[in-house]
Amino acid sequence: MLSPPEFPGSGRAGPIKAFFSMLVGGCLECVLLVTLYAVFSETIGLLSDVYLSELPVTGPLFERIDEDLSVSHLIAAMLAFVACAVPIFIWSEVLSQRIYADPQAWLSQPGHQVAAVLAAVVLLIVVALEVVNLYTLIARQSTPSVLPVGGQTELMAFLADNKALAIVVSLLLAVINIVVGFFTARAMHDLKTALKEAGL
Repeated sequence: MLSPPEFPGSGRAGPIKAFFSMLVGGCLECVLLVTLYAVFSETIGLLSDVYLSELPVTGPLFERIDEDLSVSHLIAAMLAFVACAVPIFIWSEVLSQRIYADPQAWLSQPGHQVAAVLAAVVLLIVVALEVVNLYTLIARQSTPSVLPVGGQTELMAFLADNKALAIVVSLLLAVINIVVGFFTARAMHDLKTALKEAGL
């Protein structure tokens, strides 16, 4: 009986190379996390006037971090974390369960079909969240306002005047998140395999 094919390049990297790949993937994820947090915090104004330092138990802790932190900042941080974690988790399952070897056989089981549908729905929600928020941030630049919009640049103004290009840029951020998630998940998988082969 033939064994299923290995993922290209998977498990062939040494521990040092795998660790370096994992470090690069972690840095890229941090950049994405900060970017998404900035986008979400600019577009989500929910409970922006409720400060975390006013909470009864954890208030002093948040006050030491930043007394101006509001609930909207916390929501933005949670959304950014979920947006980065979902693609990594999905790709990790694809690699660890070797779904790429025979997707049709894996999907033949009803439980796997339910898991695939749920994963696809969650991923679509994350993509929609990223696209809508970034597009909202771009479109807001062209909205007339009494108060000046902070951080307006020529690029943002250009994207605000070209809606189709703004949509493409918004979709591009979601695609980059999925690709970086794959790179990070593969780096984690290769590092785990390399450490296991090295007996660590």
